[in-house]
Amino acid sequence: MATLRITRTPAGVEEDITLTLGYAKDETPPLDTIEPLAKALATEHGLTTMLTSLRTARRDLTIPPHFETPPIPVSFTLGSDAVRAIGLDQARRPALDLTPTQLGHATEPALHYPLGNGTDPHAWNALQRLTKHLNDGREQNADPNQLRSP
Repeated sequence: MATLRITRTPAGVEEDITLTLGYAKDETPPLDTIEPLAKALATEHGLTTMLTSLRTARRDLTIPPHFETPPIPVSFTLGSDAVRAIGLDQARRPALDLTPTQLGHATEPALHYPLGNGTDPHAWNALQRLTKHLNDGREQNADPNQLRSP
């Protein structure tokens, strides 16, 4: 199942895509395909950010009338424009025990951050610390002329 939301923005057009895949209990989700997908989207399609998560659910993607466990982050990917806005040094050195994989061109790389295999709920804490670190870098690199006054 997939959804696509297109929004006009002052900078142009923004696309938000959600893709959901279902797997049976005896099937293993192909987590090894996430990084190659991230690379293709970043280098060929202008990916800004991508969050990949995993959760136990029904294979047919229907939702039962009761609460189920929430998804758990597997990876986070920043496109090259986002890396440039944050600063390459800041983006390469998250305040976590993980090393991002560089995707694409060495001069303007995208970065892919592995957060786990979708089974450890502490990955939410890692994602929260990562995004705070990246947002701090974006604020430090922001053009003061583009900042809005309160």
